[in-house]
Amino acid sequence: MIKIVAFRNKEHIGFEIKGHADYDDHGYDIVCAAVSILSHTIYRSLVVNLDLEDELDVEIKDGFMTLSLARRGEDVDLLFDTFIEGIRSLEEGYGDFIKLTLEEE
Repeated sequence: MIKIVAFRNKEHIGFEIKGHADYDDHGYDIVCAAVSILSHTIYRSLVVNLDLEDELDVEIKDGFMTLSLARRGEDVDLLFDTFIEGIRSLEEGYGDFIKLTLEEE
């Protein structure tokens, strides 16, 4: 199962993703692929569109990704909200394979 903990408080915003969906064999797992593309899209958007590479704390390994940064306003919040909605959509359709926990203050 893929477990995602996303957080947003007054100072920071980010997420941690752990695990594999095991929906299908490696290379054919559409749930893992969907989570990967959503997480890499927000990462690339923060770097390319908002030029925040130097402000990101990111770690990416097989079956693991963390991303966090200081709150930076509406642009970052919008990207984060879009990521969360994508993950929620996956969770609705594939709840046996993905679990989202949202921690907000």
